[in-house]
Amino acid sequence: MADLLRDGATMLSQSCPFCNVPLFRLKSGDIICPSCKRRAVILRGSEEVSSEVVVAIGARLREVLSRKLAEIVGRIEEVKDEDRLLKLLELARRIYEFLKEV
Repeated sequence: MADLLRDGATMLSQSCPFCNVPLFRLKSGDIICPSCKRRAVILRGSEEVSSEVVVAIGARLREVLSRKLAEIVGRIEEVKDEDRLLKLLELARRIYEFLKEV
């Protein structure tokens, strides 16, 4: 946490719902938990949504996409058609890239 503060991050009043460690806003604007390395999104507006709900949704999305990626990899192993293979590879790449950001 000290490294984050030295690098210019701001400690927020909200804490991570998974590990109860304070969330930090990086200079880039991203909000992260320094303990479990999850990213969080805090929504503001007429319908206030808690960071706990948003982080939980992000975790669920990560689970679902990880399972889908595993399914796609299984289909890649079995596919014979080159066009279908290219489509599956592109889909797998997109999901993989998205998972790295979540």
